[in-house]
Amino acid sequence: MALSNWDTMAWNAKGESTIGTFVCPDGVILEIYKNWLYIHDKKAWWQGMPFCKPVVMQISKGEIQYVGLSIYAERGPQESIFVYTKYHDYQSKIDDSFFGIGCYGYVEDKWVGVLPSTVIQFKQWLQDLQRNEGIALPELKDGLRYNQGDAYFADVLGVAIPASKAGETEPTILSHILKED
Repeated sequence: MALSNWDTMAWNAKGESTIGTFVCPDGVILEIYKNWLYIHDKKAWWQGMPFCKPVVMQISKGEIQYVGLSIYAERGPQESIFVYTKYHDYQSKIDDSFFGIGCYGYVEDKWVGVLPSTVIQFKQWLQDLQRNEGIALPELKDGLRYNQGDAYFADVLGVAIPASKAGETEPTILSHILKED
């Protein structure tokens, strides 16, 4: 299962650890998927789009504006994507934001998840955005990283997603299943 090769670490506007999904009040969803960003929008999706319903966009890098979202995405170490997203609704005056990393979790054949050095580079990128773009940046508390395949299995099994601090990884659920005795 390809998702078991990928790791995620994300924070909300308060700097608290969260899952790699940001849900806007209007129903648009930004999701860290492997090392891309997916935009889900049921209202904008139509039959024949190159994505599965309701994904309307895949982002690898860049600065994108979409229905109240300002999205900044950059490539980083570990084949990662760094993301900062700001949501603003001028009518309701709702402001929210989301910060995250999606990365390849292996170094050679060893599962490492999000490395502390990748988190340091991510925070440096955010500070550069703050300086150059004027973004509001909360103090990001010690985040929790999780394996994307483990999140899938946890959802199917109805259990909590196994999560840990960067650099403190356990073998993935899939690696336990595939382990030869």
